[in-house]
Amino acid sequence: MVDSAVSPPCRGRRTTFGEARRSIASVTCHFLCIRNAVRELLGKQADALARKFHETRDMALKDELERLLTEYGKLEEQWKFSP
Repeated sequence: MVDSAVSPPCRGRRTTFGEARRSIASVTCHFLCIRNAVRELLGKQADALARKFHETRDMALKDELERLLTEYGKLEEQWKFSP
């Protein structure tokens, strides 16, 4: 039984193949935008840490910079979505 308070627009409605495909494309686009925004933010943080490390030579900053750059590198790969 579907609780109508939770999902009223879906009750009794069938989704066509075209609607489902457009919905998946939309979600994929949103995830790609999020991935790109996170990647840009990590890049900016890495740049700031690199400048600080250059000034201070603090090894803790270097460790954090390496950690950030590892995560940044992971975001170069496209996210794969599977049903």
